[in-house]
Amino acid sequence: MKKHLSCFCFIMLSTALIMFSGLAFSASSGPSSSAKVVSNGVDYTGKPCHGDMQSKKIPHDVYECHYDNGFSGAASSGWPSRMNFAWSRIAAAQECGGVKVSMKKLMPVLVEHFKQGASIQKLVGIQFHRAQIHFDPKFCTAKRVAEYKKVLPGFYLGKFPEK
Repeated sequence: MKKHLSCFCFIMLSTALIMFSGLAFSASSGPSSSAKVVSNGVDYTGKPCHGDMQSKKIPHDVYECHYDNGFSGAASSGWPSRMNFAWSRIAAAQECGGVKVSMKKLMPVLVEHFKQGASIQKLVGIQFHRAQIHFDPKFCTAKRVAEYKKVLPGFYLGKFPEK
């Protein structure tokens, strides 16, 4: 119980820090249409997910849409899409389970590949995504679990696909 409470507190603190620094996702999602869709000055017309990374509260369906379709453009908060792909899949594996994630083995590969320190990888990346997933009761679908189970082994080898 103490370990889970500690993890929960860490996730909450990480989320608060990220929100305070303005790196949290935001958006409204919905089906693409021919109407022009602009959010905070960014044109999302014709894209599957509408929104940006500046709000403090991300609706579950919006995060799910970005997770499923890729974190790019304004949805990436300026981080490479491969980095967000890796962070989100690692976070999903930690929250949804079904596969062991060795951060001791994985962190050096992330740091080397993406040229960002372990603190950035952990706090700004993985813990941010983990908090989004943690509070979404319908996130851990069989399709998402199967996907991260497929790609995670490659992460240990420095293989980070583009989504």
